[in-house]
Amino acid sequence: LGCAQWSVLDVLRLHTAAANMMKPKKPSNQTGVQMPSKGLEHGNVYTLRRSLGVGAFSTVHLATHTCGALVAIKRIDKAALTTPDELHRAGCEIRLLKKLCHPNIVRLHHTFATNDSLCLVLEHAPHGELFDYIVARVRLDDATACRFFKQALSGLRHLHEEMHWAHRDLKPEKLLLDKDLNIRIADFGLSSPCAPGGMVGPACGSPCYA
Repeated sequence: LGCAQWSVLDVLRLHTAAANMMKPKKPSNQTGVQMPSKGLEHGNVYTLRRSLGVGAFSTVHLATHTCGALVAIKRIDKAALTTPDELHRAGCEIRLLKKLCHPNIVRLHHTFATNDSLCLVLEHAPHGELFDYIVARVRLDDATACRFFKQALSGLRHLHEEMHWAHRDLKPEKLLLDKDLNIRIADFGLSSPCAPGGMVGPACGSPCYA
């Protein structure tokens, strides 16, 4: 991680997981969320502040809860769910995120839906992507690179050995940094169950990394 050159891969930012979504559901009455389809004010629960990133079918916003807590809300366009495979992958991602609990994996707080969007309320990582962190510094010193690598491996070990699941699209853009500059593995849109010693197919992810 310390010596790799990432700038040629900036064009991959819009090549995000093609199946980050799940079948539309009605908002739960327990959430107290009544979100309009458009606009920045989402009832009296969340206020969207700014965009953090744009993908093929979704946009991630920084948002503030009424209690003052910052979260990241991924808003997914329901109209983009056009195939059974997309619905299946979306459902798998949500179910996996609900089960994951590890200090180096981003946490899903809850989900809800609007008329045209599925919304995932996620842990906010204020220092953004590892990709941008590396680009801003050109390269990382050995100690920092080793610490990031160790944390990423810890999260992957939990994912592989405890959950029997493969991320399948791991790269610096999918490794976020929290307030203490600790790694948070994110975006499980292309993830898939994988039995110990088994193989997962077909091939997916970003060609330049593969």
